[in-house]
Amino acid sequence: MERKDQFNYITKSRMLFQQYAVDNYMKVETARLAYIRLNQRELRKERSDILLGDSTGDKSSSGQRIIIPASFVGGPRYMKQRQQDALAFVSQYGSPDFLSPSRLTRNGWK
Repeated sequence: MERKDQFNYITKSRMLFQQYAVDNYMKVETARLAYIRLNQRELRKERSDILLGDSTGDKSSSGQRIIIPASFVGGPRYMKQRQQDALAFVSQYGSPDFLSPSRLTRNGWK
């Protein structure tokens, strides 16, 4: 809700505020990834079943392997975990029904 007697910088700045929000989000993500990269020893202690990679390739050109934990939102292990949760939900409760616009009225549900 916007107050009539006060100037709101957030709504007036529009794209500048969007850029500010994206920049700050990237700062947080960069800090989280830096923490993961710098604390690999502690993170690897928690996970004992790490695959060490391809043993046939040239290890000098492969770089350093960074393990991203499943708690990192957007990482491959996080996405795989969410997919498995969704499949378990569907197997337990069945396929979801789609919302039909014909079931809606002005006052809510029929």
